[in-house]
Amino acid sequence: MPIPYLLSYPRSGNTFVRYCLEYITHRPTRGISSGVHGLGISQFGVGLSHVNPSGPPVIAKRHTIDNKDSIYSKIICLVRNYKEAITRHRQYVNVDVTNVDFEIYIKVLSRFDQWDKDRKLLIYYEDLIKYPIENIKTICQFLDIDMSTLDDFVENFDLVKQNAIKSYCKGHGSPNSYTKGDHALFHIKHLTEIQRQRWDAYFETNHNQLYNTYLTRYKENG
Repeated sequence: MPIPYLLSYPRSGNTFVRYCLEYITHRPTRGISSGVHGLGISQFGVGLSHVNPSGPPVIAKRHTIDNKDSIYSKIICLVRNYKEAITRHRQYVNVDVTNVDFEIYIKVLSRFDQWDKDRKLLIYYEDLIKYPIENIKTICQFLDIDMSTLDDFVENFDLVKQNAIKSYCKGHGSPNSYTKGDHALFHIKHLTEIQRQRWDAYFETNHNQLYNTYLTRYKENG
């Protein structure tokens, strides 16, 4: 059985979901590169000593899907407001936003959109942070994870969330999390109203089908 993929643009909840899955299944997840970003969360994170780092991965992180990846895998796509995700990511790497960032963001949706409908699941970041337990349960059902193993996760969720944030900060070399998983709109304040409307117009005009299918919830009035 091919390893499922957890696909997202950066800063869209990938680490949080991976942390929860490792906590629940006692199995590692797989990163995407060398160094700390190629490790399972348990190998640098907090509160995951019960995870076997050499066990079979429950899911593999992806920010893109290439020809080496199996088209027969299940895929979960995490989607965050592009005005939040792109702004936050560009702050992290300290470069200005360009149209290239928009195209990288839309490529994630394009690959997900092309996937077999019976092997894919869409989770919005905003729903994930508002209803975390419900959305993690949905993910576990999709991955055929034994639902009886979620009792401890639900009972200790507040601690799980705290440790997931600590693990995120440790893995990314950040002193803290700006939103702490509680705020859907935070980084957008760095954009003017005109910039936000231009970003909306770019996606709606240049990628209309994907925009209408996945992104209309992010359009602002104006």
